[in-house]
Amino acid sequence: MDPTFLDITGRQLALAGVAVFAFVPAMLAPGYVAAWFVNFHDFRARTLAGRLVWSIPISLAFSTILSELLGRFLSPGAAAVFFAAITAVALVVLFREAAQLRRAGQSWRWGWSPSGTIALVLGLVWIAVALFSLVDWAAHHQLFLSVICQDQGARVNWTGSVVRTGVPPANPLYLFHHAEGLRQYYFWYVLCATVVRLSGLPVRAVYMASDIWSGVALVALVGLYLQNFLHAGARLRRQFLIAVCLLLVAGFDLLGVAWMTIHLHQGMPLDFAWWARDQITSWMDSLLWVPHHIAGLTACMFSFLVAWIAPRESPRRRAFRVALIAAAMASGFGLSIFVAFAFFLVMVAWGIWQLVTKQGARPVALLAVAGIVAAVLLLPYLWELTHTPSYLPGGALFELAVRQMIPPDGLVASALFHHLAAQHPELALNLANLILLVPGYVLELGFYLVVLLVFLIPAWRGREPLTVAQRTLVFLCVAVLPIISFLRSAVLTSNDFGWRAALLLQFPLLLLGAQAVDAWTRRDGVSVLAAPGWIRRVAFLAIVIGLISTEGQLFTLRFGLPQLQKHLRALHNPTAEQISRMPYISIEGYTQLNRRIPLAAVVQFNPREPNMLMAAMDQMYVNRQVAIAGDKDGCGSTLGGDPRGCPIMAAAIDPLFLGADAAQARTVCHEFGIQVLIARVYDPVWSNRASWVWTLPPLVDQKNFRALDCR
Repeated sequence: MDPTFLDITGRQLALAGVAVFAFVPAMLAPGYVAAWFVNFHDFRARTLAGRLVWSIPISLAFSTILSELLGRFLSPGAAAVFFAAITAVALVVLFREAAQLRRAGQSWRWGWSPSGTIALVLGLVWIAVALFSLVDWAAHHQLFLSVICQDQGARVNWTGSVVRTGVPPANPLYLFHHAEGLRQYYFWYVLCATVVRLSGLPVRAVYMASDIWSGVALVALVGLYLQNFLHAGARLRRQFLIAVCLLLVAGFDLLGVAWMTIHLHQGMPLDFAWWARDQITSWMDSLLWVPHHIAGLTACMFSFLVAWIAPRESPRRRAFRVALIAAAMASGFGLSIFVAFAFFLVMVAWGIWQLVTKQGARPVALLAVAGIVAAVLLLPYLWELTHTPSYLPGGALFELAVRQMIPPDGLVASALFHHLAAQHPELALNLANLILLVPGYVLELGFYLVVLLVFLIPAWRGREPLTVAQRTLVFLCVAVLPIISFLRSAVLTSNDFGWRAALLLQFPLLLLGAQAVDAWTRRDGVSVLAAPGWIRRVAFLAIVIGLISTEGQLFTLRFGLPQLQKHLRALHNPTAEQISRMPYISIEGYTQLNRRIPLAAVVQFNPREPNMLMAAMDQMYVNRQVAIAGDKDGCGSTLGGDPRGCPIMAAAIDPLFLGADAAQARTVCHEFGIQVLIARVYDPVWSNRASWVWTLPPLVDQKNFRALDCR
């Protein structure tokens, strides 16, 4: 086997596999201990498998906010010690219970049959798919990144900042005079950093494992909802397996990409979701790209479930329930402000509906009280957000605008809109988006839109009445639709709020979809959700298209860059080789550099990189503070720092990589606190033998990569 593959890809796979187990102290042990000691929801009477399913979301709720608070007021190391201690307590509880069972002549109730083997296989497949999609693929001194690195590079970098600087973390991508706090919802990175400190594993390996655990937590939540919310009963295991399989079903992205490439004559996107400007991201895409948003959804919807199933109970158990809901809400906010804000709006609407229809005030009251406690838990973080300067343009985080899924350019340019677009371009754009809104949802939701219509239209389900739980899920869908349709992010050019808040639409539809497919495929003669035959045929066709869309998406994420390189080679494009050579050169050089310089060192690579993926690669591998991440768009100050320093630093640093001597390099490094300069064979300065690249003392001296001490 190619030694390059073993050295890079094989090592990444092995370390990420170990990191999956390193999350157990944070994602399993705390929930197990807490639920066991208060016997939450008859925890001790459950099978071991049932306990584990409950333990995961409970752990997510408690571990996330505890990591942040312990890291803030003590240190990230203290959080790691805490989780190690909790794991020891969990082991003591297990061994003690095992001894009691042995003395009583009993054995563990594992809860493995009849679906344990299938669940294990699905779990292993998920681990394999995730790692295959995320690792760097090395062969013959070439390195092909996954397209996901475009986003993951920054997130690995932020996690590394938590490891180095603690809580709150510094913005690692911008340093003007002094470090500024990272203006981000960073709780997921704090949790990952705690696992890094606990295990000693590389940041990238731990972050890849966090993708896997976000999927495990989501699947656990699906099982809990089917069992305790929808009361699937004897159909539980079948509906659970259907729901897990439906995570592979996207919308009609395949049709959108086909329209984009065939009709508009545009290139194949590197991610199928990119055909739509305001995408409803498929489950697989969200799990691989943004595990923190999935974790935020899991925390928020778990808080709703715990409130929903609350019985009349003793004050002690009620206090634990409130604490659990509050921890889940606080964690959800720090994991994904976008999902949490949309969840808050939906819960307000649902609470009013509950009170008006007199369907029960206890869950509403629990959520309200827990919301106050969650706000208290979040006070340090909220104080940080409100008392650190923000240099972002504009004052509002959100604005009213019609969701833009199908690109409206052609409609706006048509004769129908010609006059309006000339006089009122913003109005014309929103009107065009409004006309395209329904077709956009058809393409983006696919099978899940069919499910929503079946549960909305009585005639499409044989006029079967809905249960209270089903009506609630439908209400959540109806409540979130106007939110994601007419409210968008105002700070970012991309509508991140609309993309991530849509998860609150997708989750109820996933549960309802599992029930619908189960009903339509029953063979016991029982008629449930008796939809007309044509509806079922459309639904199953939509599932097929959705599966193909997901398969195409996974293929392009993994093999998109090799295919792009092949295409550029055919065009004799001189930059083609950089796609695989630049990452290989960089990972070899940065690996050696990170062993030789202190964690507090400030490093600077060429900020003039126009390719977003290559820039993300630098952020992922550098694992140190940089002065500027780029020379445009604030130079990295968007996440914290005074952007007025951007043009000053860019004007001084950019010329270094075009060609400058050692004296000029030292002057710039001294002025901006830089200790190490990075140069690669593709940088223009490399060919100038009189430049700093060849005259400053080398820290790393490789054929195509040099790191120079510029102090």
